[in-house]
Amino acid sequence: MMLIPRLGAKPPWYRDLVTQAIREVCESYGEQVAFADINYAINVLWVSVAAEPGLGGRVAASVRQRVPEALLVGGLLGTACAVPVAASGANSWRQRLRRLSRRTAAVLGAADD
Repeated sequence: MMLIPRLGAKPPWYRDLVTQAIREVCESYGEQVAFADINYAINVLWVSVAAEPGLGGRVAASVRQRVPEALLVGGLLGTACAVPVAASGANSWRQRLRRLSRRTAAVLGAADD
């Protein structure tokens, strides 16, 4: 997904130029681009591509070459993002904090009685 700021407010001739540039980029990738849609109401370009590592980033970079104001807001430029696994020390601290908060709640609850 890419944001093209204020595209919907531009004159029709400018929107047509942007649309044509995006169409040419998408067509240059052939069947690797499955779908592309420009929503002028919310200034968003949505492009669906084949499941190939780095393809989305390459398509986004190609769009940016032709439409420099286009900003990538969904996805990463061809990189895979993984959530790091917490180290065992970090987990043990989390567990200790949970136990401490449970004990504190129990003690405070007993004090209210």
